[in-house]
Amino acid sequence: MVRSNAAGYSQLAEQTPFDPSLDTEGATPVDPLLSSAISLAGSEPVFPLIQRIRVEVEKVVDTALSWDQLRSPTLNFSVVRPLTVKLSKGDRPAISLIFALIVCRAHFLERSDEDLAFAAVNTSRADLCELLAIKLLSAYGTAPNSYELLHVLTTSFSPFAGVSSDMFHADEDVDLEELKRLEEFGKEESANALELAIFSKAKRFVKSPLVQQVIKAIDTGEVIYTPESNHALLQDNYKSKPVVEVYDWRRRPFLDHHRLRVPAIRGRLEFMTFSFLLALFLLTQSTYSLDCINVWEGLFIAWSIGFALDEWSSVQEVGLSNYYGASFNILDSLFCIDFFAFLGMRIAGLRSHDPEMSQLAFDTLGLAGCVLLPRLTISLLRGNVILLALSKMIREFSLFMGLAFLTASGFLCTFRILSRGTWDVGHIAWLMLKIWLGSAFLGFDAAQQFHPFFGPFLMVLFAVLAQTLLLTILISLLSNTFSAVQANAETEILYQMALRTIERAKADPLTCYVPPFNILALIVLFPLRWLASPRWFHKSQVYLARLLNLPFLLFLALQTRALHQKRSPLYLATQRTQRAWEKLPRTILGGMVPMWEGSVEAVVGKVFEREVTEEGRRVASIDEATPTAAGEAEAEQQGKGKKKAQPPSPLKQRRGGAGGTVGDRLGSLTSPLARIFGPSAIASSASSSAVESQKSLKAAPPSTDEKALNDRLTRIEEALQILLGEVVKSGQAGDEDDEKKTVPLTSLSGEIEPSYADEEK
Repeated sequence: MVRSNAAGYSQLAEQTPFDPSLDTEGATPVDPLLSSAISLAGSEPVFPLIQRIRVEVEKVVDTALSWDQLRSPTLNFSVVRPLTVKLSKGDRPAISLIFALIVCRAHFLERSDEDLAFAAVNTSRADLCELLAIKLLSAYGTAPNSYELLHVLTTSFSPFAGVSSDMFHADEDVDLEELKRLEEFGKEESANALELAIFSKAKRFVKSPLVQQVIKAIDTGEVIYTPESNHALLQDNYKSKPVVEVYDWRRRPFLDHHRLRVPAIRGRLEFMTFSFLLALFLLTQSTYSLDCINVWEGLFIAWSIGFALDEWSSVQEVGLSNYYGASFNILDSLFCIDFFAFLGMRIAGLRSHDPEMSQLAFDTLGLAGCVLLPRLTISLLRGNVILLALSKMIREFSLFMGLAFLTASGFLCTFRILSRGTWDVGHIAWLMLKIWLGSAFLGFDAAQQFHPFFGPFLMVLFAVLAQTLLLTILISLLSNTFSAVQANAETEILYQMALRTIERAKADPLTCYVPPFNILALIVLFPLRWLASPRWFHKSQVYLARLLNLPFLLFLALQTRALHQKRSPLYLATQRTQRAWEKLPRTILGGMVPMWEGSVEAVVGKVFEREVTEEGRRVASIDEATPTAAGEAEAEQQGKGKKKAQPPSPLKQRRGGAGGTVGDRLGSLTSPLARIFGPSAIASSASSSAVESQKSLKAAPPSTDEKALNDRLTRIEEALQILLGEVVKSGQAGDEDDEKKTVPLTSLSGEIEPSYADEEK
């Protein structure tokens, strides 16, 4: 069985082998959990849930709180945990609960931008929604089947699902026609919790381990993520496919063209495409001809058009704002603008037989060298803090220069008026730029040429403004930007990776074709979209994708079988090659000349490379008691009397399961601490411990030390129970058993929740 330690999603060992009789166009395995999730999602009232969460969050947060304050123990027990328990009531939490929390977070952030007086309070409410979403994810991660977490994050919901006319006030004037319009708008703008969190920049939620588990599975291809596309150039919805399914190579066709849409595989193909593009660019600049288009220039034009078409399909699918969220996409768009400027001038020069225009076209193309080489470097060094900070600082610098230009435009207009035609706008702007960059003495020499009295005064004022005030602000702004990126480097890197993963997974089906073959696919398939039936359009797309990408698909098929099918000749050949490489001597000439050294990663990888059985994890000193320890325990029991048998440790209870289960992959969520302090275990453990302590006190009269220890433990339990708001403090007045319950505070102002008060009555 193949498993992934990073993502946690693996193929099931009980699945049947690949059946050749399955549909060769890509069979979809039956996923009962997915079908049940979709059916439940379709019947859930999402709109009332969103409105209820908004009201609950507004009720408990009425002051500005930071993220660290929301995570403090005091607010965790008084605000966050009661609200978490309240929202997750019932047999199972709502599938749309995480989606509703992310929607409310975006709502509060929008209100913070509109109302500056309460911006801090609304930001705190947005942070609380994000914190609740992170905490409530564990309700799905600890489910008997961890794939429920996958469906909760990737199932699309309509924000107006479950809406009715009686949910609005009479003055809102919501009739049946308006209600139908709202439902249609919700279906068109439906989204899932994962995409909504990424596109709304919920970076802490994206950074959480459970979300990263899903993103890692999508990125590596362990989970096939195919969301519905409404903006694709080649939209193919003939076969309804589930949004997510676990990849099983035995159930997929040999030439699986859908593997080209896996984010990790597509990233390698993009790097290869960009490398070829850079090589063709250098060959074109060194071998171009002004009179005709040679072979290298023709290949470069075809490759660049295919690259631009691939970028355009990404913009169509994810939107312009989300597209520019990735730093390297800005460089891609700059290259496309430069290339099409070159192409226009090149065509004009060839049609008019103008060598100067053709030379200007190649000079314009030479500007792309400033973009291509840094773009290739970014592809190699993704996840670097310096590059991430540099992209943020470039954006801040561009915005600041725009504001500085507006400030300097007044001086430009004044100098142009005072010069009375002796200076044109271009020379004045160039002089002001020199002053901005530090050559203030040039402005002082030319000041009297504008005006003998006002010229020097205005030039000194502009020099002080440019070199002192604006430059100091710019340095401070860039320093703060770098400090913020460096402080949240891990969060920013994980967010960029998630954004890149979703952008590639949501791409147009046109991205299944490697440039420049996507141009041919667009020419052939775009007319068929309107002429052929959906069935024949689907078949044409599948066969054309396999034909044009045959070398890549063949390599991926052989690589998959070499990694997964351990009895195949490819896998055995790979193992023999690796063993032969390991047998090579590490030193030569009797150890005088070292060839290479071992590494910690090699040792760790070798130790944990293979799955072991229960026998491989058995340790005698841990699993079995030694004879001396057993004798001492028996003697102690004979001396002090018979004691109550202790329950088995949680660690021994966990050893009974087979390795590789969902509980093992989510070990941090099923640990003893999680079982002790979980929502469902707190009340039961507290009540059972109180009953057992009372029975033991009645059974045997304790000593003074034992009584003091039991009283201390009882007081600690009562304090925890009061904080959690779920326990009864028992009275100690003789034979009477009066129970007094403490109602938890549901807001920082001290207001008592009506529902809790009703339950107490």
